[in-house]
This record gives sequence, C-alpha cells and structure tokens, in this order.
Amino acid sequence: MRQAKYWGWLFAIALIASSASGASATRVLQPGDTAPAFTLPALAERRLISLEEFHGKVVYLEFWSSWCAPCRESFPQLDALRERLPREEFEVIGINLEHSADDARRFLKKHPVTFPVVSDAALSLKGRYGVSVMPTSFLIDREGVVRAAHRGWIVDDLDAMAEQVTALVDEAANR
Repeated sequence: MRQAKYWGWLFAIALIASSASGASATRVLQPGDTAPAFTLPALAERRLISLEEFHGKVVYLEFWSSWCAPCRESFPQLDALRERLPREEFEVIGINLEHSADDARRFLKKHPVTFPVVSDAALSLKGRYGVSVMPTSFLIDREGVVRAAHRGWIVDDLDAMAEQVTALVDEAANR
C-alpha cells in the first residue's frame, strides 16, 4: 500500500512538472510580434542599455555566447554592416547569454566590435525571445516590431539579411 501511494505521488509530481514545462514552453518571436523591452548592463562600459533608447532606428539583435563558433563568424560581419549604414538609422546590439560576464569580455577582447554588447547573465530574455540556438537574431523595425527572426548563422545568409536591413532603413528614409 505504501508503495502505491509513493508511485501515485511520483506520478502526480511528474504530471505537474510536464504540464508546467509545456505551459512555459517558449516560441521564437515571429515577424509581426512586438519585441520585448529590456534594460541590461553594457559589457564594455558602466551603463545600462535599453531597447527603448533605439526606438526610431532599425535594430538587429544578436543573441550569442562565447562558446559559439558561428558567433565568432557573425560578429565581424555584423560590425561591418553597422559601419556601412548610418548610425542614426541602424544599430546592432549583441546580447550575451552566459552566467559569467568575464567569459563574454574575454570573447570581445579577441573579437572586438563597435556595436553595443550587453550581458543577460540572468537569462531573462532567453525565454521572452524564444532563444534556443546560438546565435539567434531578430530584425526590429523603427516601431519595435519584429520583421525577421533567424536561428543559427551561415555566412551565405549575410547577403539576404543585409538586404532586409537596408530595405528597412531605406523604407523609413523614403517616408
């Protein structure tokens, strides 16, 4: 009898855990979704950076980690894209998803960029944006709406992504 009660409790706990994990399962933001707001500490300087301060610009968010080999490839290319477009129109923001900001700082020392990079050591945005692959990126328009989401990094994707960014920047400039 005692063993049946044990298995009953175990089953109930497993059921609650599986339904809770299903309820909290996240999905990657899709085009048309509003980008969740955030304010996070910058890695290179002592200040907070918020998504709101870039309202009115096209923003490319890149979620990354120092152990991510494709991130090493994407960073210099994103930095070059940022340099090519007017800063008053476009910004790249790197969002590091590691518990240790020191790992991220070591990465940035080896792979420096000119765009702002923030630390999300608490991983508070991972679920809100539905990030499960490194890197994961979001192209956000001037009104804060996700226009494209991309998981992973393939060098060949850069041209298509650059076209999307340029089209969004030009779209607003022609208004």
